[in-house]
Parts: sequence; C-alpha cells; structure tokens
Amino acid sequence: MGVLEFFKVYIFGEEFQIQDWSVQNWLITTYRIGILLIGIIITYYLQLLIYMLERLKNSRFVIKFDNRLKSCLYYIPILGRLTINLMNQFDNFMDEKLLPFLHTLNQLLPIMVHTIIVKMCFVENPNVKMFYTQDSDDILLFSDNQLLTTLLISNHRSLNDYFLLTYIIIYKNACIKENDTLTDIFFKLWECQDIRNKIQFEFLSWGSIYSLPNWELFKNIILKDENIVVSGDAIKNSIQTKGEGMFILFPEVNILTTELAIIQRKLNQDYYPFVNKYYNVLSPRFQQFINTIHGFKEVINSTLNKNGPNKKCFFRKKKSSTANEELISEDNLVLFNKFLYDITIIYYTPKLVSNGHNHDTGNFKTINGVQIEETNPSFFKLFQSKNITKSTTPPIIIVIDVKKHAISPILLMNDKKLEKWVELQWVRKENLINHLHSEVTLQ
Repeated sequence: MGVLEFFKVYIFGEEFQIQDWSVQNWLITTYRIGILLIGIIITYYLQLLIYMLERLKNSRFVIKFDNRLKSCLYYIPILGRLTINLMNQFDNFMDEKLLPFLHTLNQLLPIMVHTIIVKMCFVENPNVKMFYTQDSDDILLFSDNQLLTTLLISNHRSLNDYFLLTYIIIYKNACIKENDTLTDIFFKLWECQDIRNKIQFEFLSWGSIYSLPNWELFKNIILKDENIVVSGDAIKNSIQTKGEGMFILFPEVNILTTELAIIQRKLNQDYYPFVNKYYNVLSPRFQQFINTIHGFKEVINSTLNKNGPNKKCFFRKKKSSTANEELISEDNLVLFNKFLYDITIIYYTPKLVSNGHNHDTGNFKTINGVQIEETNPSFFKLFQSKNITKSTTPPIIIVIDVKKHAISPILLMNDKKLEKWVELQWVRKENLINHLHSEVTLQ
C-alpha cells in the first residue's frame, strides 16, 4: 500500500467529508492536530538533543581536549584554576541536573502524546462506547505495585488498536483517572517516577521495538518488508537493559480491510483444508511471536542458571560502567508476568436498514430496523472534534475480549507447537466474533 493510500484508508477514512466542516470545526480540529504535532516534534528533537549531548560528553576527542585544556589552564595563576572550577561545575551540572532532566522529559513526553490521543479518541469522545465481553479476564500488570514484564497479543482491526490498548494500559492499570486534565496528568507524571515506570510499553512490528511517536518505524514502513521481525536476542537485550515493560504484538501484521478479506477468502478456497478458513480475522504470522517467546525464555533461563529454580521469574538488570563492562546489580531485579494476555477487538456501528444482510450467511433479522455492522474506523473518525460528529452519526461500539494464558507452558513449547498455539487462539477469535455477531443486541 502506498503512502497516499495509507492516509486515505487508515488515517482519514473513505467517508471523510471535509467540505461539510464549519469554521468552528476547522478551528477545533486544527487546535487538536497542533497540540499533537507540537508534542511529537518536541519529543523528536528532545531525543536528538540527548543523543548529541551524550555522544559529545563521551567522545574521546572531547575528553582528550578537556584534559589537555585543564592541564594548560592549571599553570595560569588565579584565572586558570577558576576556569577549571567552572568547567568542573558545568560537567557536574550536565551529569546531575541537565541530562537527568532531559531523560525525565524523554520518558514523560511520549506518554503525554499517547494520553492526548487517547483522551481525544476515547475518553472525551461521546460517540464511542466501549464494552468488555462477559467472559473477559482482568488484565493484571502489577505485583505489589511493581510493573511486570508482560506480553499482549491482539487481532488488528484499525489503526486505533494501538491507542485502544494504550487506553487500557494507562487508564485501567496506571494511577491516572479519566477525569484528570492533561495538566494534571503532566504533573503527576513529572512528580512521580513510579507512575512513569508503570506506563512502559512498546510495540513489536516492522522489525522494530518501538513506542509512538517513532521516526525509525515510519522509515521501516517505507523501506522494509512487512514480514521483517525483531530477533529474540534484541528482545532479550531490551528486557535486560530497560527492565520491566509491556510488549504488544499484532501477529496479523496488517489491518483487516475489505480488500485483504477478499484475498484471504480466495486463498481459503484454493488451499482448504490445508489452511484454516478465517472470515473475521487475518491469518496470523508466527515468527515474531516465536522470537518474543525465545527472548523471554533466554532471559528466564539465564536467571535460573544463576540462581536455581524459583516460582517467580527474575532477571538482574544490566548497568553499564565506565570501563564498558556490564555490571549486574544485586538488588535490581526484572519481574515477569505469570500470564500472557490475548485480546480480541471488534468495532461495530449501527445502521438503519429495511433488510439486514450478511455477506457470509445471507439475510438475518434487524433489531427495530437497525443492523449492527462491523466497521474499521479510521484514526480521524475517532480523533476529530466531537462538534464535527453530527447527532445523526451512528456511534462506534467497541467490544473487547481478554483471555489470559499461563505463560509457563508456552515457554516450554518448541517452534511448531508455538505456531499451533497461535493458530488455535486465532480459531478461537474467529468463533468468538461469530458468536458475538449472533448475540449482540441494542437496548
């Protein structure tokens, strides 16, 4: 898919009608986009500034020049030693004040960008209604108020899936409330590192481990193949370096669209019974899931080899030293969740019709002249101002199902069994969505 087609389908949507906007709609939407762009741009340049300062600070040339300059200044009476003192104070300011301040901002701003999008798309959007299925499990990401390293997998229905899962993480599991303003959230995050540490999540896709916004991801989307995966070693190193965090994976890679559904149905006809027939999900791709499990397993096996069997899974976090050696802190442990979470997302919208029709099963009854249809809402459909959404615009109904699985038996599986396990989960999703189609009702 080309860049223009991507924006047309996933960002704006096929039904995007900009000509109907009033001046107020333009002002509100421009304001929202402006806030989002400012956050993204500041985040990018902040990351660039930190990178440049740390490279400059650790450069051999700079260190050598600094030492020689101080050696020369030492022999200059009064002013030389005063200058050396000022240089040392500046070095201390860099190490103890400036860089920690910038790193705090660098940790905080991506969370704020996600929060801005989540508030506009879900929290403050009256046209979005969200429900969990009756059999959904709770997502538990903490133990004794400590974040656990957790893997979440999900089907992929919309670009909004990224921010829907972010919503679940930020508002359902962290210490942030839906009625908190953006200013309240900013100062909560700024003042409490514990809250920032609880909102550590990254996505696995396009050969990258990333959190949004991430320019490397956009480069990979344009230049690399969609089937490229992150290696198990890279995941292992990420866990060892960063500590606890959540990894979010969409095994389908692509978003389910009408075009892809038609292609998949053709493949179903050509290769059945050697492939499963999917109508509500895309066939999952296994390698990234396998690599992620291998990365988890390598971390945990390293721990067991060092410390012996333990009911909990820990790994000591690496810290770098000035001698370029990896030191292991005796009191800094990384904890793993006992469960893996499998999430199913479905978007519905009610539509006024005289006769209901389903392309798979034919006609079925409407409910008071209303048919519930599946939809793949574009990002802008949820992000645009609520003032733009007319009173006659049907709501977006989001149904979420969460299934937890003990991760211990999964870690013991070989690659073939892991493929089969993922396949079984996607068959379950297919059947679940079919069941929801027949059970969903309007009141």
